[in-house]
Amino acid sequence: MEVRRLIGFDAALPAAGVLITLVNETKSIGIVRVINADPEEADLENAVWQVDQTFVDQSHGLRIQVDSNVGNSYEITVSSGVSAAPTLNQTLTNSTAHILIAGVVLNVELATTLPAQERGLSGLPSLPSNEGMLFVFDHEDYWAFWMINMKFPLDMIWFNSAREVVWTEPDLQPCPPYDCPSIMPNVKSMYVLEVNAGFIAAHHVTLGTIFYFSGA
Repeated sequence: MEVRRLIGFDAALPAAGVLITLVNETKSIGIVRVINADPEEADLENAVWQVDQTFVDQSHGLRIQVDSNVGNSYEITVSSGVSAAPTLNQTLTNSTAHILIAGVVLNVELATTLPAQERGLSGLPSLPSNEGMLFVFDHEDYWAFWMINMKFPLDMIWFNSAREVVWTEPDLQPCPPYDCPSIMPNVKSMYVLEVNAGFIAAHHVTLGTIFYFSGA
């Protein structure tokens, strides 16, 4: 098992995370300890993981929960039987939806599957001013994003399970694979909205702003 950071050759990966080389399902799955393999690092100050962070491999039904850290190691829990897709409520079974935020109705594409979330808006030449993409996760966590393969700048807005803004990143610029940092807020979220750059400032989106699903 390796923790991968988006630098060097790993910059081409879809996201920072965990590389699981082999899972022996004949052994018991539970609490294990992961050691920082870099001999130059005495502690976990610059490590990728954070305590309480969760990584999910939906295709293989695995979840890794970071429980605690001591010195240069983590204690994590590996569990199996994770649902292959998020459990969504009511209107989120469609591929698009209308949401109301800061008095503006947006037509958003819903990214509810791992392939859609990995693809995001990358490769699109532009985005209409009244559209966006809403990433929907099945639980609150530290969700990281980046601007690789984007053709235009974006505002990103993170919301908790109550659909309240908990973090914003305005005017994010496209970046090349060899120098494309991952943006991960230090608060947990359940929804992430991507819109054209300038939306946050133009509509005075602040911490605590709520979005609603609209029938418009």
